[in-house]
Amino acid sequence: NAAVIVKPDSAALMDLLAPEFTINRSTGAVVSGWLNTLELFQKGIVPYDSFAVQTELVLVKNPSLAISMGSEVVVMGGSSALKGQMIRRRFTHIWTKENDKWKLLARHANNICTP
Repeated sequence: NAAVIVKPDSAALMDLLAPEFTINRSTGAVVSGWLNTLELFQKGIVPYDSFAVQTELVLVKNPSLAISMGSEVVVMGGSSALKGQMIRRRFTHIWTKENDKWKLLARHANNICTP
């Protein structure tokens, strides 16, 4: 999944996200719908040079609902004012199974403050 974010691969991203995908971004903004999320990547609003994920817990609640939690480290890229900076985050993902395929339904991420 991280490769889809860094590239970004629009077709793979659309395949990964549920149509009603909603994200509470680490900036505090809430973005709803995979088309709006895709637009963030296409416009270079969320450019990454690298994206590493460490999943710490996956809870499968029923055959079509799962929650994953963990941490991630991103290095900002593109024309971002934060280019080259490493940002550490915590995340929670909610997954739904549609037509035998897991889709990311919702994401919350927050930056970890550095001392």
